[in-house]
Amino acid sequence: MNSFRQLIAADALKNILRDIGVSTPDDKVYEYNLILSEYLRRSLYRLSFEEGGQKEFAPVHIRRLINTVSGHLKVLWSELEKEKSQFLFKLNNDNQEITINDEIKWVLERIALLGDCMHIGNGFWLPTPIKLVQLPQSNETIIIGGFDTQSLKSYFPSVRIAGYGRFLLNKEIPFGYYQNKNWWQDYQNWLGWIPKDLHSWTQEKINCINKEGSLSSSTFLDFEVFVSTWAIKNRVRQSWIPFETFLGMNGTETVMLCRTKKPTRYFLGVFEKARMVRELAIQEQDIARWLMVGLRIRHGLKPYARWKGNNLTVYPPLPFSLERHLTIYACKLLTRHKGNYYVPKFFHGNINKFLHLFGYEVKQTGGD
Repeated sequence: MNSFRQLIAADALKNILRDIGVSTPDDKVYEYNLILSEYLRRSLYRLSFEEGGQKEFAPVHIRRLINTVSGHLKVLWSELEKEKSQFLFKLNNDNQEITINDEIKWVLERIALLGDCMHIGNGFWLPTPIKLVQLPQSNETIIIGGFDTQSLKSYFPSVRIAGYGRFLLNKEIPFGYYQNKNWWQDYQNWLGWIPKDLHSWTQEKINCINKEGSLSSSTFLDFEVFVSTWAIKNRVRQSWIPFETFLGMNGTETVMLCRTKKPTRYFLGVFEKARMVRELAIQEQDIARWLMVGLRIRHGLKPYARWKGNNLTVYPPLPFSLERHLTIYACKLLTRHKGNYYVPKFFHGNINKFLHLFGYEVKQTGGD
């Protein structure tokens, strides 16, 4: 009975992958996330059109979306979750229990980051219109929007999947689409904000402390300091260390990124004579991520990307605009570490070239 069930699941997987134009991947986690992303796009599109009375698109609550997708994939899940949990344990000792609802929400956030759907608040979601985005210095154009890949083939027969993203070679785009500007979105507009010069932007943020920062209480001790210098990195394994530990290790650096916990709050701190004297609140998590990258580069401790086979670890966590681009080619994994990705071998070069632009040091480690 079990072997029969496994055979049915395997056949179903092959059929789903064939329908979206993908040969069987060599990684079960990537395979499953691909399938989830397709079912999410297809289900959200159909449910939204149904909610709008077959005349327009209306918001769909995430509970209905989860129930629909999990119902479709329930037969496959029990077999796949065994292989998935084994893979995650082998990857980084993160043997956490992951449910199908966790996975659905995770993949939904990934395709939303690309622009294939959008959260409009209170748990309601909408599919987005189809747009073409030509990548700079590339012969590729990505397709974003709420259509599943099989449906996209009616418009773009050569469309294929990379990570979560769908793309075409520029020469494969039918000529008529170039004539209609309504199909296109500018790459920078799609990507989102990035500093024009990361070094200058980081220095500007530091300069703002004296102009906009506030005096810090001498009794304020319950916070952590981000490790962005070699002097500290050579002595600890953690990325964030308690303030007391920082005081015993810091060399000449006086400005560091800090955070409190529960709730998490980021700020830049100025340190003098074993205490923090000024602070500047960082209101957005994305700004904090850019500061993690900028401060490491400023202090000579480069951000890094490490390959182990097709598995990529990136640190510090990517700012959202950079992660949006990476999501075209990569499948971010639902693990404890925020920077774990699976990338098909064919797209390693695309990833390396992109990360180099923002100061990331890319290296290959041993093993598969």
